[in-house]
Amino acid sequence: MFLKITSPDPTSVSFLCLGAVLLVFGLFSKSVKSKIYLDEPILATILGIILGRNCLNFLKIFNAQQVWWAEEEARGQLAWFCSLVIGVQVLFCGSNLPTRYLGRTDNFQAISILMLPIMLSGLAISSLIIKLVFPQLSVLESFILGGALTPTDPVLANSVVKGSFAERFVSVDIRNLLAAESGLNDGFGTPFVFFPLCFIIHDSQTPESLKDFFLRILLWNVTFGSGFGFCLGKLGSALLENSIKKHWITNENAKVFSLALAFFILGGAKMLKTNELLACFFAGLGLTWTDSSNATEYHSIFSEGIEFLFDTAVFLVLGALMPIDAWNDGKLLTPAKLALSGVMILVFRRLPAIMCFYRWIPAVLDWKEAMFFGHFGPIGASAVYYALAVREELPSSEPNKDVVMPLIFFVVLCSIIVHGISTPIIMIIRSLPRSQGNLLNAPKSPRSDGNSHQHDPEFPKTQRTRKLRNFASRTLNYYTA
Repeated sequence: MFLKITSPDPTSVSFLCLGAVLLVFGLFSKSVKSKIYLDEPILATILGIILGRNCLNFLKIFNAQQVWWAEEEARGQLAWFCSLVIGVQVLFCGSNLPTRYLGRTDNFQAISILMLPIMLSGLAISSLIIKLVFPQLSVLESFILGGALTPTDPVLANSVVKGSFAERFVSVDIRNLLAAESGLNDGFGTPFVFFPLCFIIHDSQTPESLKDFFLRILLWNVTFGSGFGFCLGKLGSALLENSIKKHWITNENAKVFSLALAFFILGGAKMLKTNELLACFFAGLGLTWTDSSNATEYHSIFSEGIEFLFDTAVFLVLGALMPIDAWNDGKLLTPAKLALSGVMILVFRRLPAIMCFYRWIPAVLDWKEAMFFGHFGPIGASAVYYALAVREELPSSEPNKDVVMPLIFFVVLCSIIVHGISTPIIMIIRSLPRSQGNLLNAPKSPRSDGNSHQHDPEFPKTQRTRKLRNFASRTLNYYTA
């Protein structure tokens, strides 16, 4: 019997486009990454825009109208997809860190600074910029949008955490700290988004808003979600080690263990209505918390291929859904205002705070590394994930709820472009004739060969000890003044 010829359905076209992009990029991935230093996110986003509804209209993600974010089913599907990609990515971030990474004093100190003063300043600055550029938005709405833009994206951060550029020019300490920060603050951004959102949900009734925030967000989402993930990660590590020692598990199944654990935690956290991103990150930490090498080895063999698949897919989808037609609504959003807000957020959201606090971050040795570290705090899929959560939680009577998705998508696109071309620009500048005043052609730091100072027996006698002594001296002077 002959098949009836019909027009292709959107699902078939989506798989066709994703497969074609993966095949083409995979065939030339080594040349693209090692010669022009471009990664999957920027290329996949550009292809998504070209293939999506804004250009060829070939890649149709949803059977929806132009304003796809107004449909609950479309929002739910995209939120699940984003949480899947981010959850797997942050679990891999946690499990790729050195053993007991957050259990070391200097690492815990650095992460505490990045999670509290750095994120708080990023929230305040982003919210202030949004309020100044879009005065029609209320203070609470500005803080909600600023909170969604505060977390850094682990997918976009991979350009300076992994790959040939990272191995050649970025120290292991900076790479580990960027990975830990991007993995942790994706879930830790929940309080920053939901604190102002609780006041809108409860119509600015302070007792009810604070009760909802402390019980539902801080205790259940953040605290329980973190403990839930860490316990499952440690349990999974123990079970995997036991199966390996007793030869109960095949190599093939061991390689997909971390991915299966990510799926299990995502589903369990969703059912318990707790924070699945924090649960996945702490599960990754728990998975490699012990000194066992087998779990880490089996995880690392499989994770990079999965990361490539998911990273390409999510940014291809985001590019296809880019709401370009909503960036000029004739009322609140205009291209000039969006461009101004995007540039100001990327410049001021993170870098000034890092320059102020880097002296208390042991992994960052000097102002040059602080500038580099402050620049690479990209905004990506996690911002879209929080924007979808905000759009779902906002009351139907909220007048500016349709501004959330276009504004967040525009800033995400700006970050994808800026951080996607940063590495090639750095390499072009480095290839220029050396000069004494050229910052990027300066000699490498003593630890830029990829050896972490935490394991160098000579390092404690020099920079690291001096930084810790200065920190202790400043703290003592502060309390005795």
